[in-house]
Amino acid sequence: MPSNLNNPIKNWTIHIIDDLDTLELGELLSESKEQGFRFVDRLLTDYQEGRNRFNQKGEILCGVYDPDGRIIGIGGVNIEKDEICRLRRFYILSSARGLGVGKELVHYLMDFASEHYKTMVLHTDTEKASKFYEALGFHINSPYTNTTHFINLQ
Repeated sequence: MPSNLNNPIKNWTIHIIDDLDTLELGELLSESKEQGFRFVDRLLTDYQEGRNRFNQKGEILCGVYDPDGRIIGIGGVNIEKDEICRLRRFYILSSARGLGVGKELVHYLMDFASEHYKTMVLHTDTEKASKFYEALGFHINSPYTNTTHFINLQ
């Protein structure tokens, strides 16, 4: 399938996902599994089993779509505790990386989260992802349990 993402002009949109069951996530799921990541698979399983539907106050799940309506990225925010949220299930198709798609989605989610929380945390286990988050202002060596990075939102 040809991609319009090589155009240097922004040509994607971010939308809030209200019902994950209505989306075609096959490409995200298969690529993430091939790369050894479980993010999308766990997102679908947790959503379908009702463990995490991103529907609590202060939570959000968003998709990034190309001009053809194909979902090229996904990510969400869950409440962690008190005034802390967690960036979760963040994945961008490899064909969309390096174009600003991930950066824009993280900023969108941070803007949303800043209305509800003081701090955002996340966990990653790859050096490449760590550098990506650090470039966005996240700090390493997070003092929060089961996290690797954090950023103050306010």
